[in-house]
Amino acid sequence: MRRAKITIGIASCFGALVAIALGVVLWMRSAHFDRFLERAFNDRLRPLHLRIELQDASVSLWRGTVELREVRLFPGRHRDPLLRISRVSARFTIEDLLARAFSIADLQLDRPQIFITIGPSGRPNFADIDLSWLRRPRAPKPYTLRVERVQITEGRLFVNDQPHRLWLKAEGVRLSLAPASPAPRAVGEIRQLDVALDEAAIARAHLEWRAEIARDRVRLERARLAADVGDVLLAGTIRGWTNPQYDLALDVLLHLDRVAANWPLPIALSGDLAVRGRMRGQGRAYRLDVVARASSPL
Repeated sequence: MRRAKITIGIASCFGALVAIALGVVLWMRSAHFDRFLERAFNDRLRPLHLRIELQDASVSLWRGTVELREVRLFPGRHRDPLLRISRVSARFTIEDLLARAFSIADLQLDRPQIFITIGPSGRPNFADIDLSWLRRPRAPKPYTLRVERVQITEGRLFVNDQPHRLWLKAEGVRLSLAPASPAPRAVGEIRQLDVALDEAAIARAHLEWRAEIARDRVRLERARLAADVGDVLLAGTIRGWTNPQYDLALDVLLHLDRVAANWPLPIALSGDLAVRGRMRGQGRAYRLDVVARASSPL
């Protein structure tokens, strides 16, 4: 009789655990869980004056995956989003549950779009974001989170500068970053960058870069801007974030006839202009030392 009661007690406990687990799984697949995540994100973003909306989410503790769909980020009280991401996915592992140590093996942002608008008064739509909260001293976190790799695929950037009637569009933005490695590296490109003034296209370019990123500096191994009017190469070091110090080598090749075609000038231009030099400075104060050499067609 005693053994039967013990068996019934164990079975009841097991059944309760199964019921709880099943209830959690069903809740995580419901719209209530989506709104719960949305409220949790908004609680963390409120000090920054940011608001987030998402269509739905799926979390699998068994496979260690998280997926958010149609994520939109709004600055202040704006109705139009500053950022829209079609899909955010991550693979996570629990390294030590008691020590609250977690890691994200792969964080991927698919088709993110950034919309920057500068109104007629000169105020950008991101001006309401308060980043001072990030610089305030905070208590140590009760957990540790390590991110091994971040990837951005097929990103887009739109800039509408209304006071200057300047419009910029970047498509095919790709970025790969490994922040947890001993020497974090970032590799990326912008497949097509278009700039227009008064609705007239003035430049089209391709941008690619490779850099090593540390806590207080960036070592730019190579950045290349290839446009229809010429090429620009940059390499060097940038130190600090609030008031950066930089030392950059510059190598420029301009096709003057194409420059004249894009920007009509009162004089005729032809040939190529090669510029090589170095730019050193801090913040907005800099010194540029260059040597220019022009060549004319035969």
